[in-house]
Amino acid sequence: MLLAIVIVVGSVVHAILIEGTMETVSKVALCALVLAAAIKVMVDLRVWRKQGTLRDRTDVGAGST
Repeated sequence: MLLAIVIVVGSVVHAILIEGTMETVSKVALCALVLAAAIKVMVDLRVWRKQGTLRDRTDVGAGST
């Protein structure tokens, strides 16, 4: 997950530093959307990981009776 954060932040910084390709406002808006999408994906993955460990704990007790 740390590698994904580094890649996304590096890409955003690189995109903002490039001059002459887009207006500043559109670059910032696009970078904000990229950051928002990356944060949403990371939060969703973290929730899935917690649900998986919780489900594993409940399944162990159910099969022993």
